[in-house]
Amino acid sequence: MQRTLLFLLFVSLNAKGLCQRNDLFADKRLSPLLQRLVEKKEPKDSIDIIVSVKADNKPHLKNSRLLYAYAPSHTLIVRTTIGDLKNTLDDAINFADVVRKPKEELTTGAFDLSTNKINVAHNNTPLIDGSSIHGSVKEQQFDTTDIDIRGRFFHSGIAAKTQSSHAAIMATIIAGAGNSSPFAKGVAPGAILGSSDFAVLLPDPDSVYRHFNISFQNHSYGTAIENYYGADAAAYDMNVWNNPSLVHIFSAGNSGTSAAPDGAYANLTTFANLTGSFKMAKNNITVGHIDSFYNVLPLSSKGPAFDGRIKPELVAFGEDGSSGAAALLSGTVALLQQAYKTTHANQLPSASLVKSALLNGADDIGVKGIDYQSGYGSLNTEAALKTLIENRFIEGTISNNETKNFSLMIPAHTSQIKLTLVWTDTAAEANVAKALVNDLDAVLSQPSTGKSWLPWVLNSTPKAD
Repeated sequence: MQRTLLFLLFVSLNAKGLCQRNDLFADKRLSPLLQRLVEKKEPKDSIDIIVSVKADNKPHLKNSRLLYAYAPSHTLIVRTTIGDLKNTLDDAINFADVVRKPKEELTTGAFDLSTNKINVAHNNTPLIDGSSIHGSVKEQQFDTTDIDIRGRFFHSGIAAKTQSSHAAIMATIIAGAGNSSPFAKGVAPGAILGSSDFAVLLPDPDSVYRHFNISFQNHSYGTAIENYYGADAAAYDMNVWNNPSLVHIFSAGNSGTSAAPDGAYANLTTFANLTGSFKMAKNNITVGHIDSFYNVLPLSSKGPAFDGRIKPELVAFGEDGSSGAAALLSGTVALLQQAYKTTHANQLPSASLVKSALLNGADDIGVKGIDYQSGYGSLNTEAALKTLIENRFIEGTISNNETKNFSLMIPAHTSQIKLTLVWTDTAAEANVAKALVNDLDAVLSQPSTGKSWLPWVLNSTPKAD
């Protein structure tokens, strides 16, 4: 009889655990990866998760340990066990994901300043070299004693404890001085760099960006293919919303020949394979890679974003991966920010203005027009820089349901014009079906004829009905 009682008790406990697992697996608040881990792991197994908390709510986090928080977007990283996961996910939590380990997206260190007209910009505007601009490289630590970086480094207090050659290559591409070799001259050799640990896939505290005057941050890393608007994406959108001049640049990834395992574009090879849900943010810039003949390379991760938005926004040279392409763009951002400061009372441009200049100045490559492989085109540093130097932009604000008109004088005999509308959008809730909160529409009208033109819109349907 004693054996029977023990057996019945064992069955009862396992049935309860199975029931909890089934409940969790059906919970729409869990990311696909977290659902799969719940199915595989044991109740006693420890797990680190990133959770998005509903506004004005306080989670109980029963039997969990808080590891990190980005308070503005109500995003937390906590440590719990599979068995306690159901208790951790109380009613205050609206989304939960696994804390993924980032990996660098470059194999070797080749880069080219000619493909993206960076050398032309250096030649035509030699005084624009990124001086006075502070940037951050978020990954492992780079060599701060390197002769090409030495003297232009600040200690942020949040750098990784370990160094890597990948981080050193990124720092050199962005801001190398060219002291050790002509091939070690970066895009912005006057910029000042700091380092941030990428072990936490969330923005650094707002106080760090502000204290050190960080106006751009390079992210040349990824995780797996993830097709959703994660809590980390919402956090980065909120980070830029709170720091309007801060530009985040992400590598698109090196999974361009693969297919997404989940989401609207599941199992569609060569589409929608960006490596990381944080790359789905609206206010960042995601960069794919091309060769020196302006071909988007097969391994360059492609769009669209999970909700049909255009990703990557740009491509740049990076025959060894998208890491170098992101670094080239980061250095270009430093040049644009310095150029704007010199003529605007030492004020930094908004992130949306920098992004608009980059997209508007890009060279169309591949399929004619905007597409999900090259985005708005190949980075053209010289064209983007001229856009700001020549003040060929209009800035403004707009309220809900408001219409604003701007007048443009088009020179006679102009055969083609290119207009770009960019704005900083507030963060959406994590795991929403559509990330865009404020939807702005542009219309070009010709008063003398009454004609009007609307932007082209790509078809983001996964397959024909």
